[in-house]
Amino acid sequence: MDRPLISEHEMVQETELFHKIFTVFRHEIDQIENTRGKLNDFQLMQAVLLAKDTMGVVGWDSRQTVSSIFEKYMHIYRTFGREKADEWVTITFEYSVSTSEYEGINSTLGRPDTEDGYTVGEEEGILTNKTSRIDELSHLIVEKETDLLQLYRELFLLQQGS
Repeated sequence: MDRPLISEHEMVQETELFHKIFTVFRHEIDQIENTRGKLNDFQLMQAVLLAKDTMGVVGWDSRQTVSSIFEKYMHIYRTFGREKADEWVTITFEYSVSTSEYEGINSTLGRPDTEDGYTVGEEEGILTNKTSRIDELSHLIVEKETDLLQLYRELFLLQQGS
């Protein structure tokens, strides 16, 4: 008795899972690109890891499928840019992001959507603290990225010499 490899119900579930994960991924890319421009390899991998963290418990096959999709996306992003990578996702998976899908995305990531309930003075203090912390973290990230790139280069040279 021949049984389909994947049922229609399972396909719908995997499609919904992909849309959820990819929405988180796009949100993360938007945030980084708005701050720093086109993502480098490390930032791209970090965005993928963050998005994949929202998958929850899924089967090995589903996890492998999602990883393959992200690998292809990252290749297109690096080679042709984000517009072409997003176009590939839209054509391949009939996926499109509207800004309404971003609403509440921070709660999916475990971050608060708003800081309601603070007085104007408190909000300004929070904003100042956030701004200085953002600057501090941005500087630290640049330093760490530089260190990582140097380590990658050294690893590559050692592997080439073997």
